[in-house]
Amino acid sequence: MGRPATSAPPGETETRTVCPYCGVGCGLLARTEGGRLRSVEGDPIYRVNRGRTCRKPLELPAGVHAGDRAQTPLLRERRDARFHPSGWDTIMPELAGRLRAIVDEHGPDAIAFYLSGQLLTEDYYAAVKLAKGFLGTNNVDSNSRLCMASAVAGYNGAFGSDGPPPAYADIEQADCFLLLGTNTAACHPIVWSRIQERQREGATVICADPRRTATARGSDLHLPVRCGTDLALLNAMLGVLDREDLVDRDFVARHTTGWEEARAVAREWTPERAQEVCGVPAADIESAARRFAAGRSLVLWSMGANQSSAGTLKNRALINLCLAAGQVGKPGCGPFSLTGQPNAMGGRESGGAAQTLPGYRLVESETDRAEMTRLWGLPDDVPGISPRPGLTAVDLFEALEAGEVKAVWIVATNPVVSMPDAARARAALERAELVVVQDAYHPTETSALAHAVLPAAAWLEKDGTMTNSERRTGLMRKALDPPGAALPDWRIFQRLASELGFGEHFGWTRTSEVYDELAALTSGRVCDQSGLSHDLLARHGGIQWPFPAAGRPAKDDVETVRQRERGARGGPKLRELHDDEPRRLYEGGRFPTPDGRARFAPTPHADPAEVPGGDFPLTLTTGRVANHWHTLTRTGKSDALRSESPDPFLELHPDDAEQAGVEDGEPVRLVSRRGEASLRAVVDPSLPRGTCFAPMHWGALHAPAGSGWANTTTSPAKDPTSSQPELKAAAVRVEPVADRPGHRRPSSTEAGLTRARTRPGGHGGRRRRLVVVGTGMSGLRVAEEVLDRSPTGFAVTMLGEEPGPTYNRIMLSKVLARTAGPEDVELQPPSWYSSRGVDLRGGSPAERVDLERRRVIGPDGEVHSFDALVLATGSRPFVPPIPGAERAHVHAFRTAADARAIATAADRSQRAVVVGGGLLGLEAAAGLLAHDLEVSVVEVADRLMPQQLDHGGARTLARALAELGVSAMVGRRVEEITDGEVVLDGGEALLADLVVVAAGVRPETSLAGEAGIAVGRGILVDDELRTDAPGVWAVGECAEHRGTVYGLWAPLAEQA
Repeated sequence: MGRPATSAPPGETETRTVCPYCGVGCGLLARTEGGRLRSVEGDPIYRVNRGRTCRKPLELPAGVHAGDRAQTPLLRERRDARFHPSGWDTIMPELAGRLRAIVDEHGPDAIAFYLSGQLLTEDYYAAVKLAKGFLGTNNVDSNSRLCMASAVAGYNGAFGSDGPPPAYADIEQADCFLLLGTNTAACHPIVWSRIQERQREGATVICADPRRTATARGSDLHLPVRCGTDLALLNAMLGVLDREDLVDRDFVARHTTGWEEARAVAREWTPERAQEVCGVPAADIESAARRFAAGRSLVLWSMGANQSSAGTLKNRALINLCLAAGQVGKPGCGPFSLTGQPNAMGGRESGGAAQTLPGYRLVESETDRAEMTRLWGLPDDVPGISPRPGLTAVDLFEALEAGEVKAVWIVATNPVVSMPDAARARAALERAELVVVQDAYHPTETSALAHAVLPAAAWLEKDGTMTNSERRTGLMRKALDPPGAALPDWRIFQRLASELGFGEHFGWTRTSEVYDELAALTSGRVCDQSGLSHDLLARHGGIQWPFPAAGRPAKDDVETVRQRERGARGGPKLRELHDDEPRRLYEGGRFPTPDGRARFAPTPHADPAEVPGGDFPLTLTTGRVANHWHTLTRTGKSDALRSESPDPFLELHPDDAEQAGVEDGEPVRLVSRRGEASLRAVVDPSLPRGTCFAPMHWGALHAPAGSGWANTTTSPAKDPTSSQPELKAAAVRVEPVADRPGHRRPSSTEAGLTRARTRPGGHGGRRRRLVVVGTGMSGLRVAEEVLDRSPTGFAVTMLGEEPGPTYNRIMLSKVLARTAGPEDVELQPPSWYSSRGVDLRGGSPAERVDLERRRVIGPDGEVHSFDALVLATGSRPFVPPIPGAERAHVHAFRTAADARAIATAADRSQRAVVVGGGLLGLEAAAGLLAHDLEVSVVEVADRLMPQQLDHGGARTLARALAELGVSAMVGRRVEEITDGEVVLDGGEALLADLVVVAAGVRPETSLAGEAGIAVGRGILVDDELRTDAPGVWAVGECAEHRGTVYGLWAPLAEQA
């Protein structure tokens, strides 16, 4: 669990661990006290980073202790139902039974597991063993498919095995660095700092990137290659090596095959021809090739090469350069992919891709399947390992959408935001019979669609291993207990295996035993880790593979190796292996191919799947910013990181901005063939014309309301070899969001209803029947707009649960304070309805929609036929699953009736607690003050009004409330409500004889769902607010448009 810190304040404990962010794999020191993470800094004696670190891990305390940590298993029957808390002993048998039923009916391939490069190797291995060995499905893939699959295919094709040959120590020995498709300065900053140190010693840095990134600005030579034209550049460089006799002919002849075929393609690409295609001056192409061949050169790349429909060819082209120059298996040189996630490599080692088994084995290999069957001891009564590769990420979600895969188990990833064509990924999950999300956080955009949410332990709450970009296995150590009932991921899979009847094969008692089992399976493989163990890693720090058991020093040798210096800050001495020199692959020039030779490949140029033109004149490339990580589930919790990168944006060239009619800083609409997003324009003259850039991090929970996100526009086109999607090139257009002066756009519902009224073959002279379900503010606005524009076109009926005319819900605090009566809050008097022929039926809710007969059934069987139907069913109050919430003195706050009931209760109360510090909760608090009560507000997030205010604004608000007499407690969770107290996490109790729950709302979708209309979080609508049922629209809080449900009146009014 850690050790007393020698350089930290008394009482703190210091734990050596590794970073959970990118694939660099930095060592960290975590200081904890009293069950809380106090601070994080770089480990000065860890080989990878020597104390250096970027900003992100320094902000980990905010993510570890975030208010939205998943703590309790949650289960619901339908997506439109409320989650109910469960226990592990209840939820796991339920899920196991549902999986078993699906397998029995549809076969093993009707289920799938979608994992994450942020899992520990032990977590990966437990899932792979269960799914591939015992359940019989290879439908096990991960989000690493989105970042590293083309690199894996490139290594396999060229060398016969996955695994980058060099080590970080080669950076200090390189004379030249060729970086392609990597903004190393932002995404792998510690590697970049080591490159810069070598650059100051005289090494050359060449960067090929469409954008003039921080990496490009810091390079000696920037090659501004156009998006999607890397192969033209790389073939031309290879051609220069050939023509100018810069090829290591001896190495090529002795250690490779395929040179003539690769050379033939390269000769077609003169620097002048390449310049026409890729935009890089011919002289710079020649200069780059010469510098590359002049000394020891490292080639480094990342997503810019991998996320392409020709990603594997680009990887092969990069490796071709290294092979031609004889720069593989030697100090200071070689092809070196920079891994995006902290344990994408460990996932590959453990078989966490759809085509692999542990130890870099392949499911298609009969020999490998037989070996794993024996090593796992698979009984005869299980399906065994299938010879068919499983579904890769994009195909998996397409199969879900098609109904071919019925159940998916998603772990530590957020595909609703991160997948290309993200709206389709969401639609796929909405179609699935069973969606299980296993995560440390809830809600995420993905967990909101789940049937079950399983709380997982996060970084520093579990132990295990990760493998970084240089094949160094590092040990992550536990220093904190996970919150609530959260468990390490491998423990959750172990429980599932037990419930499925396989428990005796998953009998591990500690994480180290899981690793020992996997390490033994790698013996004799390229990725041999059979000599590693948790104990060895704890004593020596991270160790590179291959590390076979035969090469492991005896215990006495380990105990006598030299001590590492403590460093200036002091701390314990960390032993290192006496033979810990860089472990390069292929130093002897022999490769794990049938003939022992590396393989060149011809790499003909191929355009991206989408090329700009017509309605989509620009190419969008996506990526990351330095201060954020993936979909913001962790970095989004940090005030410091959010303040530096607060919102999504779109970079574009001034000429493209002018052509689109947009200006710097204003909101713009980014549109592709698949979807759209609203982003802030950043006009940047350093960007090439015709190319725009957007970061991928923001989803519905972090982007401004209604803006959508970048991956709703990206292309799902895949590389044919690696199945990695082309996230770096999509054809798009940019247009202004703001209306032209003097121009008013009709609302979507208004336009749709007008078309319905005027379409040919209509209803003759009779008024069309419009039924509006919902007498709230959105429903009334629909009626107002329709009747203003067509006073005689529609006969309008409005059905609602609440009696009386529509009132202004924003004024409920005044009703609670008794400063406003019913007539004061009415939006329209009764005479307005009668004078326009509106049949207002308050207190008469719709009970059923009959789409086939086009009618709505009300109480007592009343029938309301319609030609057009608008669902404005609003939302229902969300009451958290708090023990005691059913007590008589606990009230929800949502309707006028609620406000009047709370006011009556306030007359006989002295102290009130409001659960929920959002807009609605603060309205309730304001109304309660009028009754001279002591009022406290409890908010689970780390600030008041978290959806509307940043931390500075929230602090200002809290001070203002305090002056009014309202005590605000943020970052706190209500554990129980008793007769006279509200008990918070940590045991603190607030006196309360009145409790008001205003913890938010949930869209009311049950009426639509029961009618067969598609629902997710809300009722699913298109850009014109149409549902999937003809002639039926949805507006207001019940509607979900492109993954977003709106809660504020301004966008709801615009919808209506």
